Amino acid sequence: MKSLAVLAAAFAVLVHAPADADDQAKGKDVDYDIHTGYFESNKSGLTGESSYLAFTDQKSFDAVFGVAAVQGGKQRFLPKDAFDNKMVVAVIKRGKAIYDYKVEKVTDDDGSLEVQYTATPQESGGTATFATPLILSVDKGKYSSVVFIESGKKVGTVKVGG
Repeated sequence: MKSLAVLAAAFAVLVHAPADADDQAKGKDVDYDIHTGYFESNKSGLTGESSYLAFTDQKSFDAVFGVAAVQGGKQRFLPKDAFDNKMVVAVIKRGKAIYDYKVEKVTDDDGSLEVQYTATPQESGGTATFATPLILSVDKGKYSSVVFIESGKKVGTVKVGG
């Protein structure tokens, strides 16, 4: 039952706030790792143009993401014990383009983890739809929320369950 509560927290409802013209992450810098080699599961239950997520356990993460191992081995997977001391935050952008992400900074602003990044769509020209994730891990802290700032605009906030 606790897993269900954690899963529900991971899928916390996105809270929209009016975007300032130039939102910036503030606070103390936080070390982070970027992880690749994952895709959004078609059983995730997530919809819409974007999703903003925070995970504190492997089971919740696995309910949303699958492993996309390909030849060449350039993926950067989470370590097997990642959730022992890490928290994972993710953005998924969906649509007719694949996105390139660039993380600008990650900060701790009095218990609010702020993730500032840019998302640049690649031209696709086709009819296929894509779900492109950005997945970061940070040391577990006493974070109550995660604020996502995309291209200078606050785009979402999620509560951290745990």
